Amino acid sequence: MRIDLQSGEKMKQKVDVYLRHHGLGPLFEGMTAALLLHKPAEPCKFLADYLTGVQSQGAQPALTREELRIMFGMFDVTEKGTVSVAQANQALKTLVGQDADLQSKDPTLRPDKTLGCEVFVAQMHGALRAAAPTLAEAAT
Repeated sequence: MRIDLQSGEKMKQKVDVYLRHHGLGPLFEGMTAALLLHKPAEPCKFLADYLTGVQSQGAQPALTREELRIMFGMFDVTEKGTVSVAQANQALKTLVGQDADLQSKDPTLRPDKTLGCEVFVAQMHGALRAAAPTLAEAAT
């Protein structure tokens, strides 16, 4: 089956509308981030449990402070004990969607600034709580 360029573009638009309408983009991004963070031995079971949590809690599961520390370590590839605000923003966008931005809550967090581990954890924890307030307890 051959799809011409115009038909392919229309199909892409329909898919984009569907994904946006149902909020699936952030869900898939969150699933992928959680999968890569935890690297479970049984990824299909992990994803099924993740989706069960989403269904029962009404939002994607929040990360714990310990998981945020692990995430910090993944971004701190030079082991200097800091990551850039730009890196933190990218992590946040991956977890909760492309509209997420640490600077919207704290304008002093310019992309060229760096964050230590505990500041990273506090900023990300606050942003995750704001994105999914019903899961505030799960993230403590």
